[in-house]
Amino acid sequence: MFQDKRWLKREDILQFVLARKRQSGGFAMTPLLPATLEDTYHAVKILKILAHPIPSSTKAYIASLRWSDYYLPKNLYQLAILYQAMEQVLPTKELSETIRCILKWKKLSLEHLTYLARLLKLLNLGMLKATLCQRISFDRWRVLKELYHIMDCTQVCHISLPQKAASWVKQCQNGDGGFGFMPHTSSFLENTYYALKLMLYLKTKPENIRQCRQFIRYCYVSSRGGFARSPGGVVLLESTYYGLSALKMLEIAF
Repeated sequence: MFQDKRWLKREDILQFVLARKRQSGGFAMTPLLPATLEDTYHAVKILKILAHPIPSSTKAYIASLRWSDYYLPKNLYQLAILYQAMEQVLPTKELSETIRCILKWKKLSLEHLTYLARLLKLLNLGMLKATLCQRISFDRWRVLKELYHIMDCTQVCHISLPQKAASWVKQCQNGDGGFGFMPHTSSFLENTYYALKLMLYLKTKPENIRQCRQFIRYCYVSSRGGFARSPGGVVLLESTYYGLSALKMLEIAF
């Protein structure tokens, strides 16, 4: 990834990420804020892309996190992925019971359903798939993130995305190469990541790959060693994960 991109330096990104590691071993949005599960999740995902080992203090931080402190599907999934990164055994029985309880909630957002679907796939809990799939509308979305979430659910529910999805995603690309929330809206790095993931799944590609690469490059802040949501924006761990992942997809799949 770094050999043919002189503007992108592994050492600088690594420095940016590790500067956000707190004394507890967890990672924070900035060096001055306390560590959070979500920032630690993105930091560990970046370290994996960079082929850098997880610090021992970070492993200790992850091991100290109690499953009982989390109940939102997104947080449960992130903690599960962190456990996997440390090659720790997941508490499948306890998680299964938690998921059963969550599926009884009267209101579940599409994001909740998506992370539940990911957990079911991760834990191989096929007996709960039918309950989950009954609660998802597969042909309605407003923004790229929603369609990206639906894509995750289709893989668990074994349902194809509507035919209109591929052309709609392509229409979200702007002249600057990035993708907006929907057609004719401003480009952001997370939307570009969602679009590339969707096109990879739909076996299609962006109309303008060169400009897409250029947009991602402009989101990189070389003086900080990380990516922002858009050119000139604030550098974040989450955006840096999206930027590196998007570049990796463009390099491998398109």
